[in-house]
Amino acid sequence: MLLQLQMKGEKRPTIPLAGKMKKKNKKTSQPAKWAEYSTVGIMFPASIAVGLAVGYFLDQVFKTSPYLVIIFTLYGVAAGFWNLVKITKRQTTGDKGQKTDD
Repeated sequence: MLLQLQMKGEKRPTIPLAGKMKKKNKKTSQPAKWAEYSTVGIMFPASIAVGLAVGYFLDQVFKTSPYLVIIFTLYGVAAGFWNLVKITKRQTTGDKGQKTDD
């Protein structure tokens, strides 16, 4: 949808509305897909390590060992799986030319 600005009968250039611009359908090359999938191998253990470190630190502060380590490690595992789902969903729907809302 385009918005036309008119003043005193003269036509001005059309300005596309921010939310209504069409996205171009880009096909991703196979090496680019593999590169994005390989980031899962880094993000998954990194999210677990961050959860573990935060849980360990909070256990030391609040003297609640090992409860917060377990809880935050599980949060890290959940975050790793969430990233895996997002990347997989983006790749599978990207092949059909559809956009996903992350």
